Amino acid sequence: MTNGAFFNGKTAKKHAVHASLAGRVLIVRDNQDETLVEWPLAEISAVYDDTKKRLARLTIMSDPDAALTLDDQQLFARLKPYLAKAPRNRSDYGFTWLHAIGMVAATGAIACLIYFTFPLLLRPLLTIFPAEWEQKLGAMVVASIPGANSICSNESGRESLTKLTHSLSQVMDLPYPVTVTVAQMGMKNAFAAPGGYIVIGKKLITEMASPNEFVGVLAHEMAHIAERHPISRTFHILGTSVFFDLMIGSDAAVAETLLQGAGLLLFLSHSRDDEREADRIAHESLMKAGFPTNGLSTLFAHMQSRYESDKEGAAETISSWLRTHPSLTERIQTLRTVNNHKEKPALSDTEWNALKTICES
Repeated sequence: MTNGAFFNGKTAKKHAVHASLAGRVLIVRDNQDETLVEWPLAEISAVYDDTKKRLARLTIMSDPDAALTLDDQQLFARLKPYLAKAPRNRSDYGFTWLHAIGMVAATGAIACLIYFTFPLLLRPLLTIFPAEWEQKLGAMVVASIPGANSICSNESGRESLTKLTHSLSQVMDLPYPVTVTVAQMGMKNAFAAPGGYIVIGKKLITEMASPNEFVGVLAHEMAHIAERHPISRTFHILGTSVFFDLMIGSDAAVAETLLQGAGLLLFLSHSRDDEREADRIAHESLMKAGFPTNGLSTLFAHMQSRYESDKEGAAETISSWLRTHPSLTERIQTLRTVNNHKEKPALSDTEWNALKTICES
């Protein structure tokens, strides 16, 4: 007499069967008394279909597609002490929409905690990060950005660049010397990388009307270096994996990570608070060096005017360099509040012309 139904998991056919217990083995036979399967009790799981714990079927780990249903409650009672529970539906997991909402809220809370507390942990971490590792990391960042290594090397232009860099270095509290280059990048951009690397795109220089604008941009990027914003942002975006990869000497792993994250480093380079801080330090440094302090504000005003009159023509400049910066209006107003009346030209006409043509052989 049958006391259950068996599905072999290979076809949809339902086999009427008789199941019996022989020691620690459940034997399942068909109506012709042919043995279909022998399941060790230690491998059998019970699946329940509701919160009343009513048995739905038995399954086995070695063949999870096969299933056995039992009509014989007495046999099930004998099997139950040996069976593991394998819940089939959400109610058996104690799942409710309230649980789901709670899980989402908890995940969001943990993510926010990590996001907002991680920057606070960076300062102690940076104190133990060797300068040579940071310079190594910075070189990899520069190498990962298209065109950043296409350095312009016209000698007279290099002299003008060195003059400005030296003057600002004398009045800024830099953690290490900076390396400033002009490169033939395909975008109008300037950025600071870990380890003191600063790259200014030739196309951005074409937007500048005077050396005062150039020295303003240079002071801004050097301010990022002074506050170690590039390495902080690198850790924030790419995580501590970079630190550990450098620690164990895994240059390939670092390079792969940077190639995946180079766009973030370039286009999401700093927070708006970092940008405001860099503007402030740049303004103070220009005053200390005796340079005109209106360079950034005039460059921003020029960009804003061009953007408003020719949005398509100026869109590349605005989006490529200022995507995450504070608004142009805010920065112009802030930088115009205090002017340096002891101005001297950042460069002579000859020196400025040499810098503008630095990429010409």
